[in-house]
Amino acid sequence: ENSRDGIAIVDQNHRVIEANRRFCEALGYTSGEALNLYTRDYDTALSEPEARARFDELSKGGYTFETRHRRKDGSLLDMEVSAGGASIGGQTVVITVCRDIGERRLAERRRRRSEELLRRAQAVARVGSWSLDIPRNVLEWSEETYRIFGLRQDTSLTLETFVGCIHPDDREPVLAAWTAAL
Repeated sequence: ENSRDGIAIVDQNHRVIEANRRFCEALGYTSGEALNLYTRDYDTALSEPEARARFDELSKGGYTFETRHRRKDGSLLDMEVSAGGASIGGQTVVITVCRDIGERRLAERRRRRSEELLRRAQAVARVGSWSLDIPRNVLEWSEETYRIFGLRQDTSLTLETFVGCIHPDDREPVLAAWTAAL
């Protein structure tokens, strides 16, 4: 009951036979209503045959997967479900721990959008960016930096790779500036 995640126990008929308060709140049901639910009532990602096949898999081991749950009001929740089989009173059940990952998904979409905007801005301005992990000697370039230097994006980069791209007449001053920056 004190878990911040929703926990539900599902029987072989895919019916919820036990659910904690958080599971009920997340889906918008009372505890009595939740005990009348079948997985098909709230898991939008699985058809009934898929749910039956998944139950057999889950009852034999533990798995974590992402899915969508439908709330009582029809709205959808992005969920990460950790599920595993157990035996309770001689009955095979699946215990599920459900975590709302909507905020994480939103943050991922925002990060991808920000990265896309940065890529576009660099391409328009013809300015690249880079970073160097000094202890590992691993150089990371933006797409635009690869384009500027005329290298394929799958090229393995090190400081030596970068130096090899610099015109021979410019190498000494660039390396002097690099050493001064360090």
